[in-house]
Amino acid sequence: MLYNIVAAISFIIRQFFLPNPFSGDYAILLNWVVGIAITALAYFLVGQVYEKGSMPWFGSLLFLICYSILTGLLYLLVSWWWIILIVVSMIIAIIIIVKIIRNRKKNKVKPINEKIIKDDKNTGDENEK
Repeated sequence: MLYNIVAAISFIIRQFFLPNPFSGDYAILLNWVVGIAITALAYFLVGQVYEKGSMPWFGSLLFLICYSILTGLLYLLVSWWWIILIVVSMIIAIIIIVKIIRNRKKNKVKPINEKIIKDDKNTGDENEK
């Protein structure tokens, strides 16, 4: 009985309250195709943490939450793709910088210009002798 209530609420929320991330001529077609993919992905993700048949109402609730999150992420990707691109680019740049700094500290790599200066001093000393 509780499962039927949660499943009905889940259906109503998914059909009427979640946004359609697509607009334009092909919005309905894209919504059908991507909706099927989101449903399959949500089932897969819920299946990783939920054992089928143990508490059906809880599985239905988890599915609603997962489906809502995936739809929200898709909406953000479609609507604000340029902001997401900037944020992801900045995160990648920060990760690369941190890895370079850690690598330098770990290996104690000397800057290139220090090596050039030392090489110049060594060659100058040999020429003077």
